[in-house]
Amino acid sequence: MTTDVKAGRILVVRHGESAANAGARTNDPALIPLTEVGARQARIVADMISERPSLIVVSRFLRTLQTATPLIERYPGVPVESWPVEEFTYLDIGACTGTTYAEREGLRDTYWARCDPLWADGPGCESFASFIARVRTLEHALSARDAERAVVVYTHGLLIQALLWLRRPASGDTSRAAMQDFDRFRRSVPVPNCAMFRAATDDSGRLRLSPNMNVNA
Repeated sequence: MTTDVKAGRILVVRHGESAANAGARTNDPALIPLTEVGARQARIVADMISERPSLIVVSRFLRTLQTATPLIERYPGVPVESWPVEEFTYLDIGACTGTTYAEREGLRDTYWARCDPLWADGPGCESFASFIARVRTLEHALSARDAERAVVVYTHGLLIQALLWLRRPASGDTSRAAMQDFDRFRRSVPVPNCAMFRAATDDSGRLRLSPNMNVNA
C-alpha cells in the first residue's frame, strides 16, 4: 500500500516507537530516541509515501527526525524544516528524570486532576493554554499552504490529538471545561506510533484530518 501525498495535500505522521513508548527510563524529552521497532516503522512509512513531497517538517525532538530520515533519504533534495510541532511537555522535567512512562502515572493524574489551563509544572513545560495556542498556529500555517504543495509533518501523539480535538465544539477556548474535555478526548482517541493522517482545509478554512492509517512493524 502506498500513500499519495497530493491526494491529501498534507500528511501528518506520529513518530515511530520511542524508548519511552517501549518502557525505558528517560531523561530529556527532546533526546528520546527511536527503538529498533520504531526505526522499522519509519522505513515502512517512507515506503508508503509514493509522491515526492515539496517539504518535510520535523519537530526539535530527536525521535521525529529519526522517523523522517528514511523519507529524507528516499527523496534527497527535499527541504527539511524544524517547526514548533514538538510534544506537549506538561510535567516537570526534573521530577521525571530517570523515570519510565508507567512510573509517571501518578504525576500525570495529578496534572490532569488540577485542570488549570494556565498551570506550567516546571521549567521547560507549557501550560495547556499555550499548547493549544501553538497547535492553532500550526493549524493556520498548514491551512495556508498552497493546495498543490505536498507537505509531510512528523510530530507527536498529543499534538495530533489536539488537532483532532479542535474540530469539536467544546474546543473553542482553553477554559477549565475545555481542558477537561480534551483530557477525556485524549484518553478515548489513541494515536499509535507512525499513525498517518491525511489533512486538508475544509470550506470553513479549518484543517480536517482523515481517519488514521496505522503502521505495523
